Amino acid sequence: MTTRPHDALFRGVFSERELAISELTSVLPRAIADVLDWTTLEVEPSSFIDGELAERQSDLLYRVRFCASDRAAFVYVLQEHQSEPDEGMPFRLLRYLVRIWEAHRKDHPSGLLPPIVPIVISHGAHGWNVADNFAAIIDFQEEREAFLPHTPRFTYVVIDLANMSDEELSARFDGFVALIFRALRDVRALGVMTFVLRELNTLREVGLRRQRRGLILLYRYLLIHAEHRERSRMIKLVSDNEPKESEGTMYSAAQSLIDEGIERGIEKGIEKGIEKGRLEGQAAILRRQLQLKFPRASMSALGRLDNATASELEAWSERFVSATTLDEVFVGPSASNA
Repeated sequence: MTTRPHDALFRGVFSERELAISELTSVLPRAIADVLDWTTLEVEPSSFIDGELAERQSDLLYRVRFCASDRAAFVYVLQEHQSEPDEGMPFRLLRYLVRIWEAHRKDHPSGLLPPIVPIVISHGAHGWNVADNFAAIIDFQEEREAFLPHTPRFTYVVIDLANMSDEELSARFDGFVALIFRALRDVRALGVMTFVLRELNTLREVGLRRQRRGLILLYRYLLIHAEHRERSRMIKLVSDNEPKESEGTMYSAAQSLIDEGIERGIEKGIEKGIEKGRLEGQAAILRRQLQLKFPRASMSALGRLDNATASELEAWSERFVSATTLDEVFVGPSASNA
């Protein structure tokens, strides 16, 4: 997870059937999307990328039946998360397509091969400015027309996030899909806190839609990319703005990283954030109780709650039950007799 956070976010989110359908129907040519029965979509549990490129690429293979028959087609999505576009992508895709067909042929020794639509998602900073078809990388020169009939010919669909504005993403994709694409595109460039502050309202909207699993994957991604000093602040900020429909999602994401022992150094920052959030929550409850019981209590007197330790909050909460003055809460029952 820590060495491949892009892969974990991409595969985790777009293995969710509803989100995958939303993404694919938005990017495929209408002539293809309209002839496929999206209720039959399945994610194939395989990866076809070269082992040495696993740190730079992620892939997902979907199988979906045609509306008019039991035949199936494949949609192959390759996420490219290196900073510079790969000029050899058409050749690399050809190898991956052949591997998919080879895997299919093992289970179906005879018959025609299913069609495959390749899609490349790029979030490199400089955009995707290389050939989007195989014939373009062949050195035909003036002999093009003679050799073209004997050359593999396919075009792949490109989702070039670097050259898509926020408005374009929002217009083309479902709100959560657009949010994931913005995270993949912007987190490294902007920094995690800047991204979170910008997207706080969207995160709340996603929470209202109860997309808890997707949010946990996104929060894990953000926590791993956040600087050590940012993590506690981010946990607090997001948690304070979570609607009741997604309450505790950020803490769940943070705790899952701790439980898995994901990365040295991250545990301390996340645990600090969780503990700080818990203390601030306890302090807020006690503050409200004190204001109700002692309505004339000054803000400066209640300010002691802001930097209280866990043991202090526990002691004050116990004293609150029987206290008749604010001093009895903070100092103890003997304060009234001093």
